[in-house]
Amino acid sequence: MLADTVNGIDLSQCLTKTGTQNITGVYTFSAAVDVGGAVTADSSTVNSVNISDLHVNAMKVNRENVAMARIVFNDDVVVDVLEDTDSSTINGRHLASTATDAVYINEDATMSTNVAFTGSVSFDAVDVVVTGDTNQRDLSAVDDDTAFINETQTIVSQKNFTSGVTVASGLSISGNMTASHLVDGVDVDEMAASAVHLTQNSDIAGNKSFAESVDVVGNISVGGEVNSVDLSEQVITLNGETNITGFKTFDTIHVTGDIQKHEGYGFVNGYDITAMEANTLKTSGNQSVTGAKSFLARVIFESDVMVSGTTDGVDIGGQVIQLSSDETMSGENTFFSDMISSSDIIVSGDVLGANFALALDASRVIYTDRMQNVSATWDNSLIAVDFASGASARDGLINDMNLTVLEDSVRDLESFFLINLPILQVQSYSQCLAVDAEKDKLDDALDILDHFVGTQTLDASTSMTAYELDGATYLLAATGNQFQCSLSRKYLFNSVTEQLDIIGNLSFGGGKADRFHVFSWHGEQYAIVVDNGASQCEHAASIGTAMVNLATDEVYAYFTDTTVADVDTLEIDGLLYVAVGVSGLLHSTSLYVLNETSSSFTVVQTFAANLVSAVSMFAFEGDAFLVFARQEDSSRLQSEVYLWSASQLQFLLLHEDVPHTCKDVEHFVIDGYLWLFFASYQEAMLYAWDRDNRQFVQRFTMPFLKAVDVKLLAFGPKPDVILTVVEAEKGAAVYQYAGSSAFAEVTHVVQVGAKNVEGFKIDDVIYLTVSSGEMPSQLFEGIRIGASVPNVDLQCEALMP
Repeated sequence: MLADTVNGIDLSQCLTKTGTQNITGVYTFSAAVDVGGAVTADSSTVNSVNISDLHVNAMKVNRENVAMARIVFNDDVVVDVLEDTDSSTINGRHLASTATDAVYINEDATMSTNVAFTGSVSFDAVDVVVTGDTNQRDLSAVDDDTAFINETQTIVSQKNFTSGVTVASGLSISGNMTASHLVDGVDVDEMAASAVHLTQNSDIAGNKSFAESVDVVGNISVGGEVNSVDLSEQVITLNGETNITGFKTFDTIHVTGDIQKHEGYGFVNGYDITAMEANTLKTSGNQSVTGAKSFLARVIFESDVMVSGTTDGVDIGGQVIQLSSDETMSGENTFFSDMISSSDIIVSGDVLGANFALALDASRVIYTDRMQNVSATWDNSLIAVDFASGASARDGLINDMNLTVLEDSVRDLESFFLINLPILQVQSYSQCLAVDAEKDKLDDALDILDHFVGTQTLDASTSMTAYELDGATYLLAATGNQFQCSLSRKYLFNSVTEQLDIIGNLSFGGGKADRFHVFSWHGEQYAIVVDNGASQCEHAASIGTAMVNLATDEVYAYFTDTTVADVDTLEIDGLLYVAVGVSGLLHSTSLYVLNETSSSFTVVQTFAANLVSAVSMFAFEGDAFLVFARQEDSSRLQSEVYLWSASQLQFLLLHEDVPHTCKDVEHFVIDGYLWLFFASYQEAMLYAWDRDNRQFVQRFTMPFLKAVDVKLLAFGPKPDVILTVVEAEKGAAVYQYAGSSAFAEVTHVVQVGAKNVEGFKIDDVIYLTVSSGEMPSQLFEGIRIGASVPNVDLQCEALMP
């Protein structure tokens, strides 16, 4: 703190801990002073004693001394050896005569004369008997009026203590107390003169430090500076005008009144506010706008707009047809859509080069909504006309054919078809199926998925999920390294560039959003964002696992679970159920039901299964299934399959002898058969649903090293049913359905740090995204070989008899 004075004290005149200083004036130390070095003095005195000649006149304790002057001892003197001489006296008494007349502390004694004790007298465990008076008072008569040291008493008259008084406990004084000396080592008069009183004005000198907060009810007047700041000149006050100079930075400032520039000078963010205000478009009042203005968003005018020039080159006042007034059109005008008139149209010239008024003469016009007799030859090749029922020709021919003869021929043909229709339908249906079968063979032979090529590099992510919304393809990605904070990013597939465009991030899912589940509910698309949260992440809110409306990005409901590994949804009896699998060792997996009234989830069942890695919940042939894949490197945890009980309204364990140490599970139905596909660290296993025994039975195994994600992608007909299996850190193996519930390997997509695979189809082109939590993720495009056959649906079912 740099200041000449602080509250009136010159800091340069203060005693410092280090350095050499010249001290003037008289200083009184009320406590002991320890001097670590030597004390030197010229003519100075200590307690009026000249310390410069102490080495000559001082009495030494370790040698013989001869005192040439009278010495007064104010305290006890202990003499080890004292020679008794006639001339030696102590306090004017010869020692020899005093010895016989002395009172000894360890012997009984009777004093026959008055004795005055100038100091304190202590009697230890003995009685003192006084036959006369003490200080001219008979103690036996004042016993009841005596103040005792071991009793609580009230003293009602003034007492003067001529020596020190020690109070061992509380002392209550209803009147005044006068102390001529020190109270507890403090000079009361000096303390009263230098104390700060609660009800008096005081000038405080010296540096004062307050260890706790100080509340000031009134004003504080500071004559100097506080922390080098002159409060009267350099501080902005709340009530009064302040002239601020220098550059000031405010993190946040709220101004309830007006902001005015000093004498009209100064800028705000480099702008002259006064000039800008005069040249700014206002929401009220009349203004003249000069120069070209471009509005990048929609502009709504709630009152009339007056344009003196043109709008997009059009004179609104002179060249625009108004809906509610008579208008005269000049020049050639072209209407590119239908023109509907609710009133009459008057044409003064020609229409298509013809006199419209003459052409509309009732005798020369055929109307569509009335009965007329027409006597004319109609050339149907010029203008085709469809005659509704009821039209008849009395005489003449239509296209050289008599209508009566034509009507008889139609009746004969109709009778033939009625008789032979079943045979014709069977023949047509059989021929259609044969053509469709040949088309499928042609598809298989000429349009085969061969390999994938990388087309776009995306940000690193731990998971991606594709979904359709309003005819467009979107992608949710948990961007970020798997060990860092992440973002829930949204992509939109651009059909022109065939790339995924970033359209923004969700405002939540910023802790560790690492998985998404997309589903439809009440005709709207929703996603459950798995976000296990991280308090140190700041780029987006970490709200935990939540259900989100994908059309509005608004959170619909939350889940209370932590360490969520995977979720799945299923509608049962009109209610939405959500299975939440947790990966924590000390947490339980739960089944929730959605309460639409409160937009919240309620736990309806808990499972003992922990260390869950994936969840699959689905319906098949009237049954509802729930499957938990479980994995933990140090143990062989069995996965579990549950079946819904409609009577108990909960899932019951079906069996738990399905694979152990599984990272993912997927279900799919092909050719009417239900399959479960488990991704294990050693191999991938396919289990089929045995309808008769109502259990899953293992059918196939596929060798893999650390299979961590499996997904079946069905894009229409069988050739587009593909199976992808992600091998940890290496990439994704792609299989195509080969019939009889078997898959044939097509290709392998290489991706370092592969974690998840997703697929979608755009205009017969299959795309795959492979997520990597360590390296950039990628978008791959499927390449087919052979000629492309148009995808035409023959709709043979319509020909069935």
